[in-house]
Amino acid sequence: MNGKKLIIITSMLIFCALPAASIFAQYDITDAENEMRDVASAVSDLIGPNLGGMSSLGDPVGYAIIPHFEVGVAGGVVFVPADDIAAGTGLDIGFDGKSYFPLPSIAAHGKFTLKRLEFGGKVGGIPTIEAKKAGVSVQNLVIGGKVRYRLLNFNTFALKGGLSVGGFYEYMNGELAFIGSQTIPVDLNDDGTAEGEIRNEAGLESVWSSHTFGGEAQANLQVLFLNLFAGARLSKSFGKAETSVGGSSSLVDTGGGPALITEDTTTISITEEGKPEGIETVLYGGAEFKLLFMTITARGGYNLKNEAIHVEAGARVQF
Repeated sequence: MNGKKLIIITSMLIFCALPAASIFAQYDITDAENEMRDVASAVSDLIGPNLGGMSSLGDPVGYAIIPHFEVGVAGGVVFVPADDIAAGTGLDIGFDGKSYFPLPSIAAHGKFTLKRLEFGGKVGGIPTIEAKKAGVSVQNLVIGGKVRYRLLNFNTFALKGGLSVGGFYEYMNGELAFIGSQTIPVDLNDDGTAEGEIRNEAGLESVWSSHTFGGEAQANLQVLFLNLFAGARLSKSFGKAETSVGGSSSLVDTGGGPALITEDTTTISITEEGKPEGIETVLYGGAEFKLLFMTITARGGYNLKNEAIHVEAGARVQF
């Protein structure tokens, strides 16, 4: 079972337990609030500290400075350590033996040069995806811009390469939402003549936004059609992820004999938030293969602050 499914199911199970409290008076509502707070914290702790890494995907990378201009697409995943998600929440999240949770993204990008300066931009994220029957929707938007300056460039008979430094800005916002309902028939007296229903409604909504500023240095070395590159990215993110978990559980008398239990409704709403902290340093490297005007890229990176792993691949047309 993956993490998102477990969070959703956990929320629903909490509300399924609440009507039992009305009937048997054995469930402490404080326990439900604490468990729901754990769920909200887990989601916010998953997204909030990793806003900078999520917005970094889709960058045009490779050569220190391109000759003229390029346009392309890329897709990637940030793998977040699972231990960081559950830390401090008391929520036991299983990942089928895997220690990382994936946060994907896709992007389109382009860049052009003016002498020693290179200007680039990207638009990416996840388009709105809705599963109406499951009551789940998710969307994420990333907009970024970058300026790089060529410090060094060389071109010999067999080797080409360069070194550049630059600065960037990235804006991101997104939302994950889940709405579910459930109806359970119950008896409201000892002889089963009084009929009733437990009506559960539960929802989870997480919204996030961030502004990321930073700089990077990158070098590349090209041998024939193969280009190898490596770099370092330092960034600071401002923003937050806010997650709300809530819903209601109602006991309804639908008819029959006299009921020993009266109708009742319980409503709970919990909100928690997570934020990025400190300076993030990402070391990255990769390889490109150029064939005529098409360039295929693969890149990997490692975040020294939160130990997240970045994996990305893309293709572009470059002149």
